[in-house]
Amino acid sequence: MHTASPPPAFLVRQQQRQTLRLLCQIGFFVLFCIAPVFNLLRYDLEAGHAWLLGFAWHAGLDAFSRGEAGALVLSLEFLFARHLFCRYACAVGLFQSLAWMANKDALVVGFTRPRAADCAQCYSACDHVCPMRLKPRNIKQLMFACTQCGQCMHACATTQAHNPAGPLLRWVSDEAARQNEAGFKGR
Repeated sequence: MHTASPPPAFLVRQQQRQTLRLLCQIGFFVLFCIAPVFNLLRYDLEAGHAWLLGFAWHAGLDAFSRGEAGALVLSLEFLFARHLFCRYACAVGLFQSLAWMANKDALVVGFTRPRAADCAQCYSACDHVCPMRLKPRNIKQLMFACTQCGQCMHACATTQAHNPAGPLLRWVSDEAARQNEAGFKGR
């Protein structure tokens, strides 16, 4: 008797993702149907603003419609200049980056330099996905804007999936972080 082999892991993940997508669509449709009934979200033409859960909600659009400089500058930054605010003005990002730089044993993204020739096939996928526009394969000693999101490692793992040696970017810590050129070499 022939037994069926289980489906590959990527097909299982894809099916789970599709199921989650369908559940989200159903949830939003139900919310769309019940929102007017329970007065969850509405726009009041007389008041000139929206109401969310019974509270007045202006969403910062008043300042934008009046043309105030701060609202315009931030809107343009979010539309055209990718993450400049996050890199240089956000207190959370700055604190996270300073804490990362102060800890010599911190978990950092490491690059396997001896296998750099394997990067020729990926067209710098890790560089293109970095939300802070950093170059993950470069020395990160003074790259304070790196938030350690791991998107570069995911892109590397995806492009190197057929490489038997595996991806070139990985998490390193402790002594490996100090010795790895992505860490704190020379300190």
